Amino acid sequence: AATSQRIIYSATTFFLNFGYGKTSVDELARDLGISKKTIYRFFATKEDLFTTVIRTMANGYRAAFELESVGLSLRDQMRSLCRTVVFQIFSNAQEHSDRMAPDVQAMLRDVAHEVVRPLVETVIERGVREGNLHPYSADFYRVIFAVLFTGFSYRLGSIPVEPEKLRDDLVSFLEHAFIIEDSQGTPA
Repeated sequence: AATSQRIIYSATTFFLNFGYGKTSVDELARDLGISKKTIYRFFATKEDLFTTVIRTMANGYRAAFELESVGLSLRDQMRSLCRTVVFQIFSNAQEHSDRMAPDVQAMLRDVAHEVVRPLVETVIERGVREGNLHPYSADFYRVIFAVLFTGFSYRLGSIPVEPEKLRDDLVSFLEHAFIIEDSQGTPA
């Protein structure tokens, strides 16, 4: 297991910096000080390794959100979701975008949406169930979140942004637009 984790860790750096097409399994093996055959013992193909790297990153994002949001109020859970999305997924993409090959950017976007969607679904279902979200349909919320997060994922690489400000603005927008508050300003 330690060898496969070393391979995944090193491959992550290679894929992020050089893209799928320019990452060589020979160079990866050389960098790790192991044989190419050892890599193929753990990963059947280069594509299998690439997919594993992307899935590993995605699972890390999902786990971070799930750990961070246990027992939180809806507002804080939305904040946690925004922090996971903006800081971990899209900040990572922005940090590497100048070196990241288009194939890697596309796969990261796809996986980010695959990871973000179930997290968003969980927050929406909770808010609707508990009566803390305005009574729009769950589908409406899904579309809004999809538009917001799709916009962020496609634009962050090309627009200089401050992730902290973006997260705070997104949370503020979501709070004011959707969360129902009582007369004291707390979620209903």
